[in-house]
Amino acid sequence: MNPCTGFEDSWLYVRTPETTLLNVNDCGLNERDELQSIKAEFGRIDVLTTQFSVSAWDGNHDEIERLRAGARSMLERAILQCEVLEPRFVVPLPVLSGSVMKRMPI
Repeated sequence: MNPCTGFEDSWLYVRTPETTLLNVNDCGLNERDELQSIKAEFGRIDVLTTQFSVSAWDGNHDEIERLRAGARSMLERAILQCEVLEPRFVVPLPVLSGSVMKRMPI
């Protein structure tokens, strides 16, 4: 079963006797029909982990409207995933780009 034919990223589904987890992280599940296909295949999803921030270049630091549009798009994708998949719990995952990580003291 591959509801995301032709897409270049991956997602993970785990089922135990007690719970289910779907980790889509930054996999571009942007279409309602893709998400409905996943829901039809796996049924109930207890925990959904999904990205809510931009992980790649989406404009220069001075392109405020472009950056806002990219951020809005990511949030809309996460909302769509929640609406269609109806998970019991959602864990929003931030993504740190390489440029951000270089500035972080580790």
